[in-house]
Amino acid sequence: SLFTTLIFEIFKVYSRINSAGDRVSAEFGLSSARWRVLGAVMAAPKTVAQIARERGLTRQSVQQVATSLVGDGLAKLVKNKRHKSSRLLVPTAAG
Repeated sequence: SLFTTLIFEIFKVYSRINSAGDRVSAEFGLSSARWRVLGAVMAAPKTVAQIARERGLTRQSVQQVATSLVGDGLAKLVKNKRHKSSRLLVPTAAG
């Protein structure tokens, strides 16, 4: 159907955008996934769950990327006054 054809074309474009994002961000030690997660917290700190909901990703995948960003010094986790066990991800100066 026309709708199915359109959806498959959208998937192809999305894949190309991700590939281009990987190429552009590689020199900064990022991938498209890392760039998306880091970009989600540039304006304001967010929890992993908030980022996942906002970006349409699983919490687990965002947690893996967040852990990687923290490990590389591009982001850090800070206390969340609203929820003791759910810290906020924030970019570092390097991020």
